[in-house]
Amino acid sequence: MSCLGSKIAIFGGSFNPFTNVHLDIVKNVLSEYLDYKVVVSIENPFKDNLISYTHRLNMADLALDIQPKDSFDFSRHLKRKYSGPLRTWHILEHIENNWQLGGRKIELIFGNDIKQEIDQFEKIDFIRKHASIRFLPETNIMHATDIRKMISENNPEWEKYVPFEVANYIKLHNLYSEK
Repeated sequence: MSCLGSKIAIFGGSFNPFTNVHLDIVKNVLSEYLDYKVVVSIENPFKDNLISYTHRLNMADLALDIQPKDSFDFSRHLKRKYSGPLRTWHILEHIENNWQLGGRKIELIFGNDIKQEIDQFEKIDFIRKHASIRFLPETNIMHATDIRKMISENNPEWEKYVPFEVANYIKLHNLYSEK
């Protein structure tokens, strides 16, 4: 078993919106692991202008072809348990206390955009003690911020940067349009 095959990957993010790059990460990077979970953050202290958590979770479920009834909504489940903002360390604590890890280690997967903020994560020492952290290399890609801008400017090119189901969802709910 490879080193990655003995780890459980947690790919967390705002997914505002869920893009083709996120989907490629799930298909090509996370498939290297024994098990993985995609965790949509309820809030992100480093990002502004997040659309509702429900919309972001629905887009992730559509892109990953997960039926909402079959996905485990980490953030909502844990929000009932913890008061205040839900943070990365809460998810790690939950996994360690509730999953049978069988000696497997947890690896947190983040986009390179979080690298500058990682030391500001609440309880970063706890996080580093209980999980390894992997930053995906920066590539010449279309970022979610750029996609939101394209949508707000009515540039139809945005649709090629998100999965088909996500594009339909965005249009159906009129997300990211200028108000």
